[in-house]
Amino acid sequence: MEELKRGDHFVPTGGTYPADAYQVFDDANPARLSIVPMSGGRVFSVPRSEIQAKGFRKVDPETEPKQLRPARFALGHSDYKQAHPGYTFGDLWNGWECPYFPRESADAIALEMNAGLGAEGITYDPERDAYVINAEAYGYDPGDEPEIVKAERIPGADVPVYAIGNRSWCWEEVAPPESR
Repeated sequence: MEELKRGDHFVPTGGTYPADAYQVFDDANPARLSIVPMSGGRVFSVPRSEIQAKGFRKVDPETEPKQLRPARFALGHSDYKQAHPGYTFGDLWNGWECPYFPRESADAIALEMNAGLGAEGITYDPERDAYVINAEAYGYDPGDEPEIVKAERIPGADVPVYAIGNRSWCWEEVAPPESR
């Protein structure tokens, strides 16, 4: 079986990419590998023999195919618990989901967040087909530029989607998608 080395990404046998993927952080010890989940988390040491015995396949994050699927998301560790329909490739950021939302869901997220803030923290700009997230409304530095979240066309979604809070907010998948 192929040897894993520092920087390699792999998925244990039976696992899926990217949810179950790891990266080799250190390979200096001939008997153990230090690995870290690609979804984020702590580095831990595992015997090389254990990884070999269970089996794995190397993956290249740049070329590994990802399958978009529908799901529902809510913000974790907050008072905002409404579930919003969206899509995911299964990517995680520090252990949190990285969703994409259709316009209807993005509008509902803006309403929910603005109601909780008592301010216009998220607005829709029809000229840019984008949501504008006002950093000041969230207590960031007054000089911070607003975040602009433009519509994207991604393979597998039949409508434009918006990556609101993708890789910056704590989204959790909360329920299986509704049947259509």
